[in-house]
This record gives sequence, C-alpha cells and structure tokens, in this order.
Amino acid sequence: MSVSLVQSIERLPAIPGDAAKEFADSRGSIIAMVNSAMEARDDLTILTGGNPVSVVRDNHVNHANTMAVTFGLGSLEILAMTAPWVYRSYIYHGFSPDYFPVLFSVFRDNG
Repeated sequence: MSVSLVQSIERLPAIPGDAAKEFADSRGSIIAMVNSAMEARDDLTILTGGNPVSVVRDNHVNHANTMAVTFGLGSLEILAMTAPWVYRSYIYHGFSPDYFPVLFSVFRDNG
C-alpha cells in the first residue's frame, strides 16, 4: 500500500506554538542568511537554470512565509499539498531538481 505525502506528513509531531512564533518572528533574518548563502554559491546559475536572482529571492520569501503559516496553523497538510506544485513549477521554469535539496539544507542550517 502506498502512503501519500499528506498521510505521511500527518504522522509528524505538531510544531509547538512558541517554536512557530519564533520562526515567524525570525523569518526576515533567516531569509537574509539564506539569500546570502545561496548567492555565494558558485553553482547558483546551474541550480536556478539561469533564472534571475530576484526569482530565487522571491522563492525564499514565499517558502519562509508558507512555513510560518503552516507552523502557526499547525497544519503540515498545507505544505504537503503545495510542495509538489511548487517543485513542478520551478522545474518547468528551468530550475535544477538539485536546487531544492540544496535550498532546504541552507534553510535548515540557517533557521
């Protein structure tokens, strides 16, 4: 039996309210650190398929805002429903599939 992304994400523990608030309050500085780390990469052009840095920065803001809402509402299902669409959309626009693991690693290390 195959488990859907929504079903698997529902198994994760709830995000504590204080942690959700801390993330939401810190997201501006987190985004700045992520932008700096990603823009310092020698392979950014390859990862982004030559898309402008403004698109990359918008993605970082959108990701952080989505995570803040997801954590704040305690609904990881939002993430499970939007992530596949975002992934397909960015791949369609030339981003490398390798962009996302790199980005998530940078967010994890700077969040």
